[in-house]
Amino acid sequence: MPEFDSASFDIAAEQAKAKLEADLQTAPADVRKGMIYMLKWFSSWYMTAGHKRLGRICVDLAKKNPS
Repeated sequence: MPEFDSASFDIAAEQAKAKLEADLQTAPADVRKGMIYMLKWFSSWYMTAGHKRLGRICVDLAKKNPS
């Protein structure tokens, strides 16, 4: 199994953050409202449920609800 490379995860996280910030600036108002809802939902649960579990929930629901 390859060794964990935290640097590549850090780079990917920065790229994800930049993309999300850009999308928040350019998204139509209704989409932006939904994005902000999800950000607040995540923020309200991550301390008690954990970011990994919440991430799994998001991925699972995204698979079940393709656009």
